[in-house]
Amino acid sequence: MTPSEIDEESTDSETIPESGTVTLTEWSESQPLSLTETDIEFLDQRINTDTTKLDIEYTGDGHVVLSSSRFVGIAALPDGPTIEVIPKSAGDNFVSLLQYANGVEAQTIQRRTEVQRGTAFLDALAALFVDEVETILQHGLAQAYQRERNSEEFLRGQLDIQRQLQQQGAAATEFEVNYDELSANIPANQGVLYAAMLVKRIVTDRRLRQRLDQQITRFRREVAPRQVRPHEFADIEVTRLNEYYRDALRLAELIVRNVYVEELREGRRGSYGLLINMDEIFEAVVERAFRDAIEQGNQWDGWQVEGQANVTGLVTGGNPRVQMRPDLVVRNTVDDVVFTGDAKWKTGTVRQSDIYQLTAYQLADDVPGALVYPGQNGAVKTEYTVRGRYPMVVHELPTSADVNSFTEFCGNIRESAESLLKDLL
Repeated sequence: MTPSEIDEESTDSETIPESGTVTLTEWSESQPLSLTETDIEFLDQRINTDTTKLDIEYTGDGHVVLSSSRFVGIAALPDGPTIEVIPKSAGDNFVSLLQYANGVEAQTIQRRTEVQRGTAFLDALAALFVDEVETILQHGLAQAYQRERNSEEFLRGQLDIQRQLQQQGAAATEFEVNYDELSANIPANQGVLYAAMLVKRIVTDRRLRQRLDQQITRFRREVAPRQVRPHEFADIEVTRLNEYYRDALRLAELIVRNVYVEELREGRRGSYGLLINMDEIFEAVVERAFRDAIEQGNQWDGWQVEGQANVTGLVTGGNPRVQMRPDLVVRNTVDDVVFTGDAKWKTGTVRQSDIYQLTAYQLADDVPGALVYPGQNGAVKTEYTVRGRYPMVVHELPTSADVNSFTEFCGNIRESAESLLKDLL
C-alpha cells in the first residue's frame, strides 16, 4: 500500500489520532497511526535522510506502524502526532548522559529529570543550552580581527590599488581599502546564534522561549545570522581566552547536527525533528568515564585513554582491508595497550557477536577487556576468560541510578569505571 492510500478518516478505536503525542521506547512499535501523505514524506525525506531513525510499515487497512531504533528524541509531524522516543536505560538521567558525553558541566538546569513525557526532553535540552548561552553573555561576546574590504572617505588600512583604478570617473572621491577590524561576527558566535534560533523554533516552554528571544536579540546586535553547518564547529578554536564558550559550542554542535526544522507553511503547524543516536552518546560516555578514572587514579599517572583506536596486526592483507576499532583502549607510560573495551548501548542478554568482537580486540593486543553496557540491575554482569589467561568482563555503568545531582551522577560513572580497571590491571 502506498502513502496516498492511507485512510485519513479511519475511526478505528485502536488507532492513534492525528494529534497528540505518541511515546515509544527504543526498539519498540507504535499502535497503528493515521498519517497523511505529507507526514510520510516528512519522515522519509527529512527524518530518515541519512539513516532510518523511524521505520515505516504500512498495514493492510491503510494505517502506519512506526518502529523506533537506537535514536531517541522527538519528531513533530506536519499533520499528525508528535512522536517521542525515550531511552530504555537512562532512567531520569538522560540529560545527564548528554552532558557527560559532551563534556558539559552546567549545574543550573532546573528541568534535567523531566524527560519522561511530552516535549520535556526538548525543554530540558533547551534549558541546558540557554544556561550556557547566558554564561557567554555575562562574560561578553568574543571578538577577533576580521578582514574588511570597503570604500572609505578617508584612507585607512591598505589601499587596494586594483580596485581604486577600477573606480568610475577621473576624480574618485573614496578610497578602496582593506583593513582589519575587531568584530564579534565570528564563527563561534555565529554557531551559537544559529543553534539558539533553531532551538527557539521547537521549544515548548514559554519562559525558555522568552529567554531565547532575549539572547538572540543581544547576539544579533553584533552578529549576523547565517546557517552554520555541523562540520564548521570542528574549526572553531577554544583557547584560554574563550574557554567559557566550550560547553555552549558542544551543545550547539549537538543541536545543529541533529535538529531538522521544516519551514512553516500557511495553515499548518511547524514540523521538526531532534533524534539522537544513543550508540554514539554511550560510546562517548564510556570513553570519558575511563579517561576520568585514569586521570584521577594515582596508580595510573601518565597513562592515556584512546577512543576508536585502530587495532592492527591481527588480520592483514586482502582487499578490502579489515578495520578493527574498539571504542577505547588504555595505554601505559610506554604506549603499550594494557586494556581494551567496547561500549554496547543494549539491554537484555549478551550477544555472541559482541563476545566475538571483543575477543578479536583482546587477541590483537594480548590484554584484558570489557564489554560495557548501561545499567540494568546486574542482568548482564559476568566474566569470561580468553585463552585461559586474559579476563573478559561484562560490566554495567550505573546510567539509570537514582542521583540527587549531576556531580553525583558523574562520580558514580567514574567510580564504576575505576573499580573495573582496578580489578583487571
